[in-house]
Parts: sequence; structure tokens; C-alpha cells
Amino acid sequence: RRVQHTAVRQAHHKHEPNFHDKYGNLVLLGGAAVFATVWGYV
Repeated sequence: RRVQHTAVRQAHHKHEPNFHDKYGNLVLLGGAAVFATVWGYV
């Protein structure tokens, strides 16, 4: 049980940066696309 808890915590810890990286880049790309579209429209 104790080992399982540690494994779950490690998995969660490892998953968070990946989640952040994935969605951080996605949001960044989306923002850049919107900015480029608005800039091109104006």
C-alpha cells in the first residue's frame, strides 16, 4: 500500500509537467495564431 501510494504520487508528479508542457505550448500556439489572424485582419 505504501509503495503503491509512492508510485501514484510519482506518476502524478511526472504527469503534471507533461500536462503543462503540452497545454502550455498549445495555448501559446493558439494565442500566436489568434494574434497573427487579428494582426493580418487589421
